[in-house]
Amino acid sequence: MGSTLEKSIQTLLTYTFTFPLILFAILTGFYVLFLYLRYKSSKYSLYQKNFFKLVFNKGLRGEFNIFTTLEKFCDETTFLIPNIYIPKNNDETTEIDMVLVSLAGIFVIESKNYAGSIYGSIDDKNWTQVLPGKKSIFLNPLIQNQVHINALSKFLEIDKSLFKSIIVFSDDCTLNLKGMENFAGILTKKSKLKSIIKNELKKQPVLSFRECNSISAKLSKQAFVSEGIQHKHIETVQQKKNASLNRE
Repeated sequence: MGSTLEKSIQTLLTYTFTFPLILFAILTGFYVLFLYLRYKSSKYSLYQKNFFKLVFNKGLRGEFNIFTTLEKFCDETTFLIPNIYIPKNNDETTEIDMVLVSLAGIFVIESKNYAGSIYGSIDDKNWTQVLPGKKSIFLNPLIQNQVHINALSKFLEIDKSLFKSIIVFSDDCTLNLKGMENFAGILTKKSKLKSIIKNELKKQPVLSFRECNSISAKLSKQAFVSEGIQHKHIETVQQKKNASLNRE
């Protein structure tokens, strides 16, 4: 009797511990499959060839979700290009998450797929992300995207007035920001981005059809740079980040 009871308990414990793992594996498999089908049906796959980077990189998934939202607006005059590397004066590059080229102007998009609470003001060099038991600092995305616009303006030889900065945060975060009424661009959450872009594209044209095609062609080339340029960019960013942390 004791032996039978012991075996029954062991069997119950085995199922108790293994069933959640099996369920988790099944749900993860379905999620990856769903993500892969979305990836293959999107033009994003033309720019980001490595699907597994998308699976394991939260930031990249945030960009992908924005891309799939905005690519629905693309037509013969509206073009969407992700992950663009633009050269700067000092033999370095700046990486831009996404650019939407349209008759209504050039929208430079910075994706912040962050959770938790976000604190900062328009003039702060750095903003703060607060999660349970964790606090981290990141560069003010308003400043970051202005650097992108400056580089794009010089590279394309186009006036800065034709660019608009758009910062997109995840719906999973709470924004506690000051001075945003003085921000000339747009800061929003992912769920509101579609309606915002829809309204922006209805505005008075500032570019011609030919200009949109020319700009998108130039930027597309910068989205297909060599792995060497990409690796050098990552190393430079990491070195600057480490130097900043050491100063603190």
